[in-house]
Parts: sequence; C-alpha cells; structure tokens
Amino acid sequence: METLVYKLEKAADQIGARTLVLGGGVAANSRLRARVAEVAEKSGRRALLPRHDLCTDNGAMIAAAAHFRLISDGPTSLDDGATPGLILPTIG
Repeated sequence: METLVYKLEKAADQIGARTLVLGGGVAANSRLRARVAEVAEKSGRRALLPRHDLCTDNGAMIAAAAHFRLISDGPTSLDDGATPGLILPTIG
C-alpha cells in the first residue's frame, strides 16, 4: 500500500496535480483512504474519495455489458480479443 501512495504522491508532484482521486475496488481499503487523505492534506491538495458503497470492482458492470452485447450481437468466440486502450464515448 505504501508503494501505491508513494507513486501517487510522486506522480501528482510531477504533473502539478491539485487533486488526488481514489477510485475502484482499491478505494474500499480504509487504510489506503486515510493515507491518501493524509498525503493530500500534507501537500495542500484536495482528496476525492467516493462513498464506501461506490467502491466496488467493475464485475457487475462488465456482466451487464456482456449481457447486452450477447442480446444485440449474439455469442462471440473465445478469441474475440481485447482493446485495452479503447476510448468509450462520453454521454451527456
């Protein structure tokens, strides 16, 4: 955990970030949340920490997306591939 906090702090320093954001499943870790808040306060930055009930992994979202893709496109082969850098459209 300290390595993650260290890297976050160094990256924020490098780019001059004024806000630290913690999200995803890792944001449920209370010790990590406390350390990020501490680093933010110490460095004069703002910390954005979501409510604990919003700190889940994306398993349910991935399952829902797969469900709707199955309905619209039918099954895909197991070698369908992945696009890790895929940019999703902004809605709204």
